[in-house]
Amino acid sequence: MKQHFFTNISHDIRTPLTLIAGSINKLFNRENMDTAEQKYLKIIRTNTNRLLNLTGELLNFRKLETGNVTLQASEENLVDFVQEIYISFTQFAINKNIKYNFEYSQPEIKVWIDKNQFERAVCNLISNAFKYTPEEGEISVKVGYSNDGKATISIIDTGEGIEDGKINHIFNRFYQIDKQAEGNGFGVGLSITREIILLHGGNIQVKSTLGKGSEFTIYLHPGKKVLKKCRVHFITVESQYPVGVFHG
Repeated sequence: MKQHFFTNISHDIRTPLTLIAGSINKLFNRENMDTAEQKYLKIIRTNTNRLLNLTGELLNFRKLETGNVTLQASEENLVDFVQEIYISFTQFAINKNIKYNFEYSQPEIKVWIDKNQFERAVCNLISNAFKYTPEEGEISVKVGYSNDGKATISIIDTGEGIEDGKINHIFNRFYQIDKQAEGNGFGVGLSITREIILLHGGNIQVKSTLGKGSEFTIYLHPGKKVLKKCRVHFITVESQYPVGVFHG
């Protein structure tokens, strides 16, 4: 009942926030704005977008928890897919003076994924790496294979790291490592990430040393057989329409 209530509240909050964001964007197009006005508008826009992201997190979490997500799976080159996400964070690295790397073991690694859902999972992990990595730190994104033939995505940072006693809890819903930190959200980001990966029949593991950094690794099975256990539409390149429906 509480989660249903917060879902409804999130919907109600999201509508006026979207209208505010639209008005702010129109103001940015106005000519002859002085520096002070631009500064304050940027602050308003940043915090409006942050609130939109938080409400979006709650809504996505609710969908995943109630099983109302059907994967639209297509075969993708994981290297190209992750590299595109990696590039979108380049400006973050420049702004924080962080050494930012992308590596892959071979140019083509084929997997079946829902691009929209899986993008959210990878973005969450990279965003967290930037959140907890100080200036002049280092973040690496790597795509490859594990020893047992699974496709892997690793996000490695030289950030704050996580205490041993907290690692087992970070994927729990509403769990926050540092409840006092500004902009930490509701503690559902990693929970959503894990749920999306599990929907794909994959797994996620974390290694971390307090004060030295963390390494999050996603493991995905090759082929699409494992996805047949989930609710999923398989989309082929030829038709671009669902060609099979499986219900778990």
